[in-house]
Amino acid sequence: MMRKFSRKQKISILVAAAILLAAIVSAPFLIQAAAKWPIVQYYRLTVLADTIEKRQIYWEEGDNPMLFAYQTCFETEEEPSSSEIRTAFLSLLREDPDAYYTLANYMLSQYDKYSKLLSQEQYDRLYPENENYGGLGMVISAYEPFIRVVNVYEDSAAGAAGVRPGDLIACINGTDIRPLPYDTASDLLKTVSAEGGSITVLREGKASLLTFDLTPAEVVIPNVDWHVDGEIAYLNVTLFSGSDFNDLVDAAFADFREAGASRLILDMRNNRGGTITLLVHLLDALTPEEGVLMFTEDKRNETIEHVSTGVGMAFDEVVVLANADTCSSAEVCTGYMKDCGYPVVGTVTYGKGTGLSILDFYGDVLVIATIDIQLPKTGRYNGIGITPTMEVEETYAPAELPDLLPLQTKSRITAESDAPDIEAMEERLFLLGYFFETPDGVWDQVTTTAVERVAELAGCDGAAPEMLALLENMTVRLAEARYFVDTQLETAYEIIRAAEVPAA
Repeated sequence: MMRKFSRKQKISILVAAAILLAAIVSAPFLIQAAAKWPIVQYYRLTVLADTIEKRQIYWEEGDNPMLFAYQTCFETEEEPSSSEIRTAFLSLLREDPDAYYTLANYMLSQYDKYSKLLSQEQYDRLYPENENYGGLGMVISAYEPFIRVVNVYEDSAAGAAGVRPGDLIACINGTDIRPLPYDTASDLLKTVSAEGGSITVLREGKASLLTFDLTPAEVVIPNVDWHVDGEIAYLNVTLFSGSDFNDLVDAAFADFREAGASRLILDMRNNRGGTITLLVHLLDALTPEEGVLMFTEDKRNETIEHVSTGVGMAFDEVVVLANADTCSSAEVCTGYMKDCGYPVVGTVTYGKGTGLSILDFYGDVLVIATIDIQLPKTGRYNGIGITPTMEVEETYAPAELPDLLPLQTKSRITAESDAPDIEAMEERLFLLGYFFETPDGVWDQVTTTAVERVAELAGCDGAAPEMLALLENMTVRLAEARYFVDTQLETAYEIIRAAEVPAA
């Protein structure tokens, strides 16, 4: 039998239901608001201090992270009591709730420069799983009066369109950038990278400029890339990250075995590290002997030795490439291979010999150093880096211009001018991509067309002094241009092709 409610009871039930519903709906907002309460923030700081004591590899008996934060924040050497610190922190947090992160990171910074407390958004930005980004997929450099394409990712917008490394960008969205300063030209290219557009390039061996229409898209930079050239395998690891990392490593070594590669160039340059388990997988793939100590993780209460399983591929020769941006797990790989007797080419590595734990901390992300890395022979390298066996700096080579006839810029050049003067002008027009015939000192229609293009840029008519001065200025800028030469990679190839590989 159903119970009948009075009108007053019905109203009470509805009010209670409304209150309950409001509480459920507003709960997340209440929780978020409570997180900003000074007393809650202070409590979290005490929990962080306890976490540092239990997990931070460099914490020592007697350390007081709360005191460290107090002294750093208030720029003092005083040692107040715990209650005085509490009072000071609560007062500061009432004035500025964001001081919570400041105090937390003061506590962490006393131990190393890597430990930090971050919001989830900050963490995702600082520690992406790969280096993917939206854009054209080109790596460029200044090469005035052009912009030089240094590298193109295969599956990017630029790669799909046909842009190649070595192309010299001459026009962007129809605007000739050769008379423009590099910063102005670079801003034009940023617009194309964000919104789409066209680039026109000068390519060696082509008898005209080439134009490519580009639409920005996600640029996928693979964490593992490789190729085989005869008996020489090349493996480039840019980041120890990604759910497909181990599969890519296995695919690379399967290709190496199928091709019968006996020598390997292992490129660890510009690799900022990543997950230790992925590092172990690569080191195992590089080690054919079982039971070899690869590296040691020293934690606060335990030591973990990583040894090989004997499934790795044997190479007759291996050369490792490393530089100042080789960091963390990439340094472990570099140092281990050096300890195995393989030469390292490049420069001293970054020097991060700590392992980080990533912990959820009340919705934020706590990055904290909990591991100290030791290599079999090198030992600890934190703050020192791995020294290469052959130090080779990055180099930049000047543009190689042919000997040019002197160009007179004081008076107009016409079809009736002396052949050497016309030829001197044509030589410069040719170098700069305005003229695509062999300079011969004969003024023809091709010469006229090229002259008119530059004259328009100079705001004059024909080969007047203003046009000739602009032409000479662009030529001088080209003569002063420098381009990157991968001397480190070239050296690795020289070593690995030699009869004997230098010992580490």
